[in-house]
Parts: sequence; structure tokens; C-alpha cells
Amino acid sequence: MKVKVEVEVEALIYQAAIGGSNCREMKIKKPYSLSNYDKACLERVKTSIEDNPASVHTIKNLSASAGINRNKLNYGFKKLFGSSIHQFVIRTRMEKAKQMLSESELPIKAIAQLAGYRNTKSFITAFKKLSGLPPSQFVKKMGLRQARGWWGMGDG
Repeated sequence: MKVKVEVEVEALIYQAAIGGSNCREMKIKKPYSLSNYDKACLERVKTSIEDNPASVHTIKNLSASAGINRNKLNYGFKKLFGSSIHQFVIRTRMEKAKQMLSESELPIKAIAQLAGYRNTKSFITAFKKLSGLPPSQFVKKMGLRQARGWWGMGDG
């Protein structure tokens, strides 16, 4: 019995690999191919996120504005840019936050809001996760400005 199952599994895998009709039965998804139009749409999505990182970027809204379906948007974005949309939004927000930390005297609460975070503690946690340091330590380490309560929170 075990040998028969192994043979059937091997046959299914082989058919799937050559694009046989059993792909749907096995629920194996073939990757999307990206046309030049799709790539241009994905570039517009990327630019939109870069230009407005603090905005709420839902897959539904991005898909509608780009003119491609949600699955192709998710797949294509990751294939073209090497990260999921969610990861890209977070990374873009943190880049903006680092720029504001470097170039302004804004309190951390304001920077968090301008970077798209409603909750300052969530921003601090995300910042620390990505940069390895909380914003106040980032500023001190970079020697950007005196960190003396400007962040508007305890140890931020």
C-alpha cells in the first residue's frame, strides 16, 4: 500500500512540474507572469506608498487604484521589490521617522503620528525592532541632538 501511494504521489508531482491537468486538483498555484503593464502598476503602488507612508494602505485600496487584482498585487510586489507590501510600508515609515529624528526637533509623539502610527508605544516598538534601538537611543547614538525628554514619553 505504501509503495502504491508513493508512486501516485510521484506521478502527481511530476504532472504538476510539467504543468499537467492535476495542478488544480492538487491546489498548486502556478506563479503569475507579470506583464509590462503589471510592472508599471506595481511601480505606481510603490511610489504611492513612498510618497504617503503615513496613509492607511489596504490591499483592497491599493489593488483598486493600481488596476490589478489583490493576488497579483501581493505576488507581483514581492517578486518585483523583494518584500511584502506590509513590510515595505513599515520600512518606508521607519525611514521617514529616521529622517525626521535626524532633521527635526519634533517630539517622538509627533514623529510617530507623521510616520503613520496612532500609538506612540507601537511606533517605539516597531522602530526598535527594525533599527535595534528605541528612537531616543538612536538619536543619542547618532549624536543628532540632545535626548532630554523631547520624545514626550518616559524612556522612548
